[in-house]
Amino acid sequence: MFNKDNTWFGIFLGLILPALSFYLVEILKQDIHIRGKNHLIYIFAVACNLILVRLFYGNGKEQMGRGIIATTFICAFAIFIYKSRS
Repeated sequence: MFNKDNTWFGIFLGLILPALSFYLVEILKQDIHIRGKNHLIYIFAVACNLILVRLFYGNGKEQMGRGIIATTFICAFAIFIYKSRS
């Protein structure tokens, strides 16, 4: 799939799903009420990132896996802080 084994590329891949889910939730908040379950979309994005980590570690791409896992923890922490404020 990807021939590079680069931590920065892993960080980039790890940011895609959480950023997309955050954007989706913010748009949906304006149009419809999601019945207070906004956090489920964020948890789904983090779970998808962890599946990506498993795939990259399984294929010998440890640097990309490390980048994705670092981004996943940072995004999960940011979501926790964001949700605790609101």
